[in-house]
Amino acid sequence: MAKRYKYTIVCFVTTLIFSLLACVFDRQTIGPNHTAVGFADLNDSFRAVIPYSKLMVMMSDIMMYIAFAIAAFFTLLFVFSLVSRSFDASNKKMLMCLVILYVIVGALYVFFKKVPINYRPIIMPGQKEVEPSFPSTHTLVLGTVMSTAILTTKRFISNEYLYNIIKYLFILIMFIGIAARFKSGVHWFTDIVAGIMISITLFSLYKNTISQG
Repeated sequence: MAKRYKYTIVCFVTTLIFSLLACVFDRQTIGPNHTAVGFADLNDSFRAVIPYSKLMVMMSDIMMYIAFAIAAFFTLLFVFSLVSRSFDASNKKMLMCLVILYVIVGALYVFFKKVPINYRPIIMPGQKEVEPSFPSTHTLVLGTVMSTAILTTKRFISNEYLYNIIKYLFILIMFIGIAARFKSGVHWFTDIVAGIMISITLFSLYKNTISQG
């Protein structure tokens, strides 16, 4: 089992080290209201060339809402599988693991809101206080939901042509959403990186778990 999860463990340790470094390495008060940010020189260099964009914020929000809808669909499919005899044990296990993964993503969202590592490089319009920004939860949700959706969909769609259309559509949604969030100017560069790293770790965990049976 340890060998199966070797890549997942490597991803987890790497993500943990990166997150800890974000707390202490080159931490300077370069944020609004004198908030401190790790990897300050790197993050400040990106902030200088990526201004706030309302359009990119809206675009990333739309892509995340689509990811939420897809997660809701698979959650409902799991509920249906519990009462239907048309699902075999392996498909039920896959859907159960997927729903558990969604719960983990939700728990991480709450955790990072309660334990802020970075605050946004700007005070959002309509807000009076700066908000936590590490990791980018848009990136985390999009990366995790869309990558696992690609893997899960393959189990249920036997038509290769149709599957490829859905796969590339999911990849496009993920890419547009993460790229728009990066270009929105509401996150530090390392917030985006952390979101990608966590989603890769969760995807690896999911893939290795369902491959056991």
